[in-house]
Amino acid sequence: MSDLANTHVYPVATIDGYTQTGITLRQHYAGIALQGILANRVYDPPRRNKLDKMAEDAVAAADALIAALFQSQTAKE
Repeated sequence: MSDLANTHVYPVATIDGYTQTGITLRQHYAGIALQGILANRVYDPPRRNKLDKMAEDAVAAADALIAALFQSQTAKE
C-alpha cells in the first residue's frame, strides 16, 4: 500500500490543546464506498444484510481506488 493511503484527508487541527489529524484517505474512501453499498438495493444478494461482508467490500474498493490513483500518479512522473 502506498503512502497515499495514509495521507490525512483533513488538515491537522489543535482543539483545546489536543492535536487531531482527521481520517486517512483510505478510511475516507472506504466510508464513501460503504455508503454506496448500503444505499444500493441490488447489492450482491448473498452478501446483503451482512455488514461485515459489506465492510470488507468497501475496504477492497477503497484499496483498489488508491492503487489506481497511485499508478496514475507514478505514470505522470
